[in-house]
Amino acid sequence: MSSNLLYTWKQKTEELETSTVSSDEKAELLALRKEVKQPRVEKKI
Repeated sequence: MSSNLLYTWKQKTEELETSTVSSDEKAELLALRKEVKQPRVEKKI
């Protein structure tokens, strides 16, 4: 994951915070942020 991608993602989330967002959208955003903070473990098949 490149730093530019992270910067873009962060900028878009900050824009979302300043716009009118429904409670469902806020809940989804918080869940996604929590998921991003936790490292994913990839399984090899």
